[in-house]
Amino acid sequence: MVLDVVEDFDNSDHWPGWLLPVGPELAAALIDDGLAASTPRWQSRLLDVVLRTLNGHVPRDLQELSVALATVTADAETLLRVREALKAALGGSPSSQAAACMLWQQAPIGSYLPQLPPDPGRFDRLWRVPPPAGTPISVGDLLRPALREMTVAEPAQRLIDEAVSELDDLRLVRTPASELWPHLPVATKTWPATAAALSASEPAAMLELAFGALDPVDWTAAATTARALWPQLTRRPIGDELDP
Repeated sequence: MVLDVVEDFDNSDHWPGWLLPVGPELAAALIDDGLAASTPRWQSRLLDVVLRTLNGHVPRDLQELSVALATVTADAETLLRVREALKAALGGSPSSQAAACMLWQQAPIGSYLPQLPPDPGRFDRLWRVPPPAGTPISVGDLLRPALREMTVAEPAQRLIDEAVSELDDLRLVRTPASELWPHLPVATKTWPATAAALSASEPAAMLELAFGALDPVDWTAAATTARALWPQLTRRPIGDELDP
């Protein structure tokens, strides 16, 4: 039952798993807790979910993922499996390459991989170092061209318009090398309009299409949005739901 939820949650209609997948980190936590340690088949399924982060969703909790990988890669066969997954990701999209480099740096998963780029640490620095000089651009600016090609009735259109206007406050910097560096907002910043759009089926589908239409090298637009929205979408008051 728990394993089924972890495997399927990001595909549910009520959660934007395309932007904020929670499965890999949930699976990593379960591996770390030893839930499936005595059942290799379950642990293998949990590892499959952990490795989904290599599909291009830049991990938020590298520590959790690295602890889980350290646990399972004590087995030589599993270590080979993880390294093969990393090699495949390094030959994939820019976001998959970023996720693979960040995991490789953090987790004890063997020796150097020849597929690694010359500076694998630069993907981690994107989130820790202020952006270099360049041209400011917002996530809203990036999404508008694709959204102009879509039509939808009210109130979905209003939700989209409000979300995109709000995402003008989520800034990035286009460097001379055409890379997008995030300019992360303060942690207390909230995004109510974007959260509302992601919680409604039609606006969420439009945002998914708009992000999907971006050039793959602009993967940091979606990753920055995910990091900004994560605290707001993953926490909610539950006091009214508790028994007195």
